[in-house]
Amino acid sequence: MAIIRFLAQDTERIVFGDHAQERMSERGITDGDVYSVLRCGEPKETISPGINPGEWKCKVVANIRGSRHIGTVIIVILNELLFVKTVEWEDK
Repeated sequence: MAIIRFLAQDTERIVFGDHAQERMSERGITDGDVYSVLRCGEPKETISPGINPGEWKCKVVANIRGSRHIGTVIIVILNELLFVKTVEWEDK
């Protein structure tokens, strides 16, 4: 989680996949919301190895808008880049 928080301080190290962008648009979640989740959220599940060498995947969740929780599924790539795979409201 320390690596995720460190990388999230630089928005140029965060890449949004097409699926994540579509979900953000339809759910009213902003880039700023996602940055906040990555900077102050907590892992909802165990951080596990990704498909490719040097990748780690995790779901990070934070309370951003009062009582609403946002979850982001991310992939850490070579400890240098955060790929946002999807974004969702956790309190459906």
